[in-house]
Formats: sequence, structure tokens, C-alpha cells
Amino acid sequence: WYIFLAHGIDNAGGWSPVSSDTLQAHFQYLLSKQSLIWVAPFVDVARYIRERQCLSVRQIVKTADSIVVRVTDTLSDAVFNAPVTLRRPLPAGWTSCVVLQKGRPVRDSIVYVKATPFVMFNAIPDSGDVTIRRAVTGVLSR
Repeated sequence: WYIFLAHGIDNAGGWSPVSSDTLQAHFQYLLSKQSLIWVAPFVDVARYIRERQCLSVRQIVKTADSIVVRVTDTLSDAVFNAPVTLRRPLPAGWTSCVVLQKGRPVRDSIVYVKATPFVMFNAIPDSGDVTIRRAVTGVLSR
């Protein structure tokens, strides 16, 4: 968790102001890494951390071609409704999959941890079951 704080920009006052060129270069760097870095307001990051701490993921169905998990938390859904990133190992023999929450496609990716394939996806707690279905074409679906 990185918090960027500046007391001033250019000569607008404040203690030890940052030049707008330096600030622009910093934001361009973050933009170039947007697939690796999540940039969000402080309140969103704090909510995400709290939601992750209160998260429960329970497998409720497993067949040869699908897994259904229930993602819940103990928090108010009116305040804590951000998607939480989950990672789950793919069953033996699966090379790709499709992820759905409440019947709607969820963006997912296959990642490897020490040569083990995992599906990584975002799910909103208390917003419907998540189905992970083996892809029948063998082509990664996005």
C-alpha cells in the first residue's frame, strides 16, 4: 500500500512542493504499469482491505466441468461492495475456464504459482454465486 502525499505543487505554496513535471512523470509511470498496479482513492483501498479481512469463500458445488463458490462477508453491502480479487487452483486437466458471477461473465486470467495454474478473478461478496466452468474450446476466454 503506497500513499502519495504532496503538500504543494510548483510554487502554489506548501512545504517542499513537488514540480508538476515530476508529478506528471510519476503519473505516466503508474499509467504504464496499470496492468500491475491498482490505483485508487484512500477510502476505496481501506474498504477493500476491510472487506478482504471479513471475506468467506466456500465451495458449494464441484463437478468434473464446474466449480461453484459462494463469496460472502460480514459487512454492510451498502458500504462494502467492491470486487475482491480471488485466486483458485485449476483442477487437474483444466487448461482454461470461464468465470461467471450471478450468470454474468467476470474478467479472469490464468496465473502460475510455482508451475501450478490458478484462475484469478474479481468477485463482489454477497452478490451471487461464482461459477468457474471448464472452457470447452481449450482457448482462454476473456
